[in-house]
Amino acid sequence: MVLAVPPASTAKTTTTPLTGLRNLQLRLDGNFNVRSNCFCFSISGASNTIAVVEACTNLTHPVWFPVSVQNLISGSAAFADAGWTNYPALYYRVRAP
Repeated sequence: MVLAVPPASTAKTTTTPLTGLRNLQLRLDGNFNVRSNCFCFSISGASNTIAVVEACTNLTHPVWFPVSVQNLISGSAAFADAGWTNYPALYYRVRAP
């Protein structure tokens, strides 16, 4: 799943499903998940699954870099990125290693 995050002034989110994610899902709310100066979302999947959150700044020539590794204890984990406003656009994906 890829999550597109434009600059804070025009924040909106879109999701695109990808294959091979071992049933990982992103959960978004109606507030574009901007809270207390961070961009947040929830990841859900099978209990005790490891999920890697990666980001890139350009989908035309993507160079994905790891942002966080989450253990889905009880099937979910929360992700927060306080540095998301440092980029003109940022795209997230979640994958299982």
